[in-house]
Amino acid sequence: MPNIVDAISALVTQVPSLGPPLAELASSLVAILSEASSVAEAEDAIVCATDALAAASLAAVLRTHEPTAEMVELDGKQYRRLKAASPGTYFGLRGPMKVERHLYREVGIRNGPTIVPLELNAGLVDGLWTPLAGAAAGHLLQDEPSRDAVQTCRALRVLPYSRSSLERGGERLGRRWEQIRCDAEDQLASAFEVPEEATTVSVSVDRVSVPMEEPLFDDNGSVVVNDGKERIRVVYRMAYCGIWTLHDADGEPLHSVRYGRMPAEGHNPIEDTLWGDIEALMLAQPSLKLVGLADGAPEMQYILDRTVGAFDNVEIAIDFWHVVEKVAAAVKATGQDTAVWLPRLRQWLRERDNGPEHVLIVLRSWLVELAGTPPEALTDAVTYLERNADRMRYKRLRDHGLPIGSGHVEATCKSIVSTRMKRCGARWKTPGGQAVLSLRALAKSSRWEQAMAILLPTWHRPVREVA
Repeated sequence: MPNIVDAISALVTQVPSLGPPLAELASSLVAILSEASSVAEAEDAIVCATDALAAASLAAVLRTHEPTAEMVELDGKQYRRLKAASPGTYFGLRGPMKVERHLYREVGIRNGPTIVPLELNAGLVDGLWTPLAGAAAGHLLQDEPSRDAVQTCRALRVLPYSRSSLERGGERLGRRWEQIRCDAEDQLASAFEVPEEATTVSVSVDRVSVPMEEPLFDDNGSVVVNDGKERIRVVYRMAYCGIWTLHDADGEPLHSVRYGRMPAEGHNPIEDTLWGDIEALMLAQPSLKLVGLADGAPEMQYILDRTVGAFDNVEIAIDFWHVVEKVAAAVKATGQDTAVWLPRLRQWLRERDNGPEHVLIVLRSWLVELAGTPPEALTDAVTYLERNADRMRYKRLRDHGLPIGSGHVEATCKSIVSTRMKRCGARWKTPGGQAVLSLRALAKSSRWEQAMAILLPTWHRPVREVA
């Protein structure tokens, strides 16, 4: 084993910038061991010294990505190095680093655009964050507001940056994911291995309100401006959530993947995403049974028709508990004994071949028996069952081992959207909100590491040195 002193001496000779932090670490350890320091004080001193050493070491690594040639080429264009080097500040997990690097200007264009080859060669996120630090900022963004994120970082002694820096870094990660989303989701779907015990895949969709920041318009359709600033208003719009879940033969969930999309007009991208995932799953394991579940809202059922409805041997149903809720309201509105009728009607829906028709017979009989105008809840339930009976064949679903409830997507709406985006005082614009939703869906689907393996390399653009 080489002498440790010689090894450190050789390292400092090769990388002189490591000398001061190494000396500081050594002196801190000497002081700690020679004094009666508390464990907390000792740990704090060691962490500070090792953080400084980690930042200096990473800065030395970044400098290795600086070209030595005067001319470089990128995307078929040549760039010439500017004479004077300039310092750049970069963000790592353990703290900021200042690195001397050169800018290169495009050849043949007066005052043409410049590039920083070091940042491109190193694959720095947004030209600023190291890959691990950028991914960490993104994970913080999807999990909590920047004010809370700063406190989390302070407690963990990592990412010692401002609220705005953390927020910008995380949002940039989410926006880049949106740029590559279609191809990236295809890669994730293709790489997924369907568990052997999986027999069924259920697909559910739902929507949930989100506070959106929008311009305030006057009666003439112009944006209201006060003191040179555009006035805004907070309006609640509907965001969309989707989830697919693999189940075993007993109906137990094995794996779920979640998606969230900000409010949008026209075609919703969540349909294409779900369709692509289902296609990959069915190609990987054609024997999977497929069921689509959502509440009875026509929009949700239409989304299921356009996604799971495109495949063979599929069942599309209204969530069982939404139907029970509708029937329960009718029972209560008519003054019937709920302890008797609710369990009976619920059992008919779940266990009889023509359950909806049996329930309808009872509800219609109450319509006839009641004098005067019938309760609205009763007429609503009758109309609801008449229109949707074909999507309430719960006995058939259960006989085939298929789920009948869409609770997974309701939980998705809460975990992906409501918990993160409906905090007190929150309001969103579409790009920033979608960056959060996209990253949060990845984190809540156990896809974070695989997604980062696809996303982070997109910032790596090798710059070729020209002789």
